[in-house]
Amino acid sequence: MGRASPDVSDVAPVTLYGERMPETPEELRPVLRDVHAASPVRVVVREPSGDHPYDAGTVWLHVAGTLGSIGFRPAPGTALPDRVCAAADQLHDWILECLPELGFPAVWPECPEHPATHPLRVGMTGDGPVWRCPRSAAVHARVGELGRVPFREAG
Repeated sequence: MGRASPDVSDVAPVTLYGERMPETPEELRPVLRDVHAASPVRVVVREPSGDHPYDAGTVWLHVAGTLGSIGFRPAPGTALPDRVCAAADQLHDWILECLPELGFPAVWPECPEHPATHPLRVGMTGDGPVWRCPRSAAVHARVGELGRVPFREAG
């Protein structure tokens, strides 16, 4: 039995200031769903400026209220579960860097087994990409289904 592909069908196109932004690559959709459902940050997907050769095939991601952006280039030749896992890992690391800039602890998604100590990590199981505890290896949610994991507010 192969790995289940994450559901990427229910993420609406991103709109910013009334303008539709570029199509969100399918491997980012479950990850962005988790970010929007279970974190205090909002990620905006933007088209590249076209000023640099690296821009071809790249979308830019920006966390509202922070200074930086990261480029993301889809890898369509790889199986969707593997692409989602790689995208989740990349965005997770970046979100952890952005949280302190916004006044939040760098603990997202917070591990429900060990609150306020460490974030869950991205991993792969036979069912596809998941969020798991780095200490116990317990799986707490599939990537794209994170909304039930609590996030500890700053302060």
